[in-house]
Amino acid sequence: MKLDFVIFEQNTIDMQTETNKPLRGIHYLMDSDNNKVAVQIDLKMYGELWQEFLDLLLIEFRKDEESDSFDDFLKGLEEEGLLDE
Repeated sequence: MKLDFVIFEQNTIDMQTETNKPLRGIHYLMDSDNNKVAVQIDLKMYGELWQEFLDLLLIEFRKDEESDSFDDFLKGLEEEGLLDE
């Protein structure tokens, strides 16, 4: 899929709430076929929410990764001298 950044600038639209009032600080970026392909978020307005979203996204991305038991984690810290006994 080829993305055209000039089209993005021309087709930036405001996200709307259920009452059809624009939601300030959030804009969808559209491709040449009017498909939503990205979101621009004003971090001054929604920085804390963005951090929460990013944290959830990372959790989802890593959910299938193998993990160590808590005991193995503590043992590794002790072996590296990072944990007092």
